[in-house]
Amino acid sequence: TTTTTTTTSSNDTTSKPAITAIPQCASTCKVSCVEPETGHILLQRTSSSSSGTKQSKTILQDINGCIDETIASLRIHHQDQDQDHHQESFNIVAIGITTFVMNLMGIDADGDFLSLGKGYTCSYACNSQSVQQQCRALKQSLGEEHEKDLYQRTGAPIHPAYALGQLREIYETLDGVNVKAWTTIASMCIAQWSGSDLCSVPISYSEASWTGMLDFHLGKWDEECMDLL
Repeated sequence: TTTTTTTTSSNDTTSKPAITAIPQCASTCKVSCVEPETGHILLQRTSSSSSGTKQSKTILQDINGCIDETIASLRIHHQDQDQDHHQESFNIVAIGITTFVMNLMGIDADGDFLSLGKGYTCSYACNSQSVQQQCRALKQSLGEEHEKDLYQRTGAPIHPAYALGQLREIYETLDGVNVKAWTTIASMCIAQWSGSDLCSVPISYSEASWTGMLDFHLGKWDEECMDLL
């Protein structure tokens, strides 16, 4: 985690920007949030506490725990710096975080996650036989030249790691019509932290591009991809 901070002291009121890197922060980051093979995102998990009791945690709780640990590490770092340089305080002016891309989670009309994400989520880690079959069928249906045209618009091949094949599988085998909107882990966090309606928070162009369904020339969802769904 890298944070940009400004530091002040009693002898100098001028803000002094500094970049602080905190390596290996947050033990909560070591938790796997993607189910092997299927690529389903584990929005909720059960783990054992130090006392041996079972406890349930959501992916958002894990992320918030990571942030708490990062800020705590930042405070300790600056306390050490204060002793060396007589700095009395600091302000966090920007924080850079990342999430893994190509992750989509289905939500219903009430803004709730469907099936706690088991069947209505997808990620780059998908390696299921059914999605592979969807991709093979898409390639056969489109033909080689048509597939190349799609690649030129989206910058992504037809592959199980991208959303098109996975979403087709969801809409065909699950009751995909129950999905009001698709969101991402990053958008979920922004909605929670800003108190916004989950359905109203858009996803970034970067995340949209990673689905393999964004026409990056026009900066909007590829119409053919939408029709294929």
